[in-house]
Amino acid sequence: MLVLLRYQRYHDLRFSHYYWARSYAMFDLNDSDMLSKVHQYKLDRPDGWCYISVHEITAGKRARVQFIAVPNLAVQQAEKEFFGVGENVENALADCLAKIKTVPIQNLFPRLEEAYRQSPTS
Repeated sequence: MLVLLRYQRYHDLRFSHYYWARSYAMFDLNDSDMLSKVHQYKLDRPDGWCYISVHEITAGKRARVQFIAVPNLAVQQAEKEFFGVGENVENALADCLAKIKTVPIQNLFPRLEEAYRQSPTS
């Protein structure tokens, strides 16, 4: 599957500022591939911290949603029950934050030992 994605800078004379608009560029993807732009956030709490990556799905036949927010520790992602979805970055992030609001950071992620046991390569 070929997808065209490109951001171009335009000058708006009415407001005398520049803005970015999405245009499309071609990428050669396999039918099962999914391409996303990632917006990165960091949640700091007294009991720890985690990143929240909001994936903006730009191409892929498998995509069921356009935006998905995934709590992660850079090398390990949270359980799927804590993922947030939405129609835009803010909605997906808000859905994720609502799901994890009362959950301690360490309870978002499977223990590394268990994650390695469940890994398909082990």
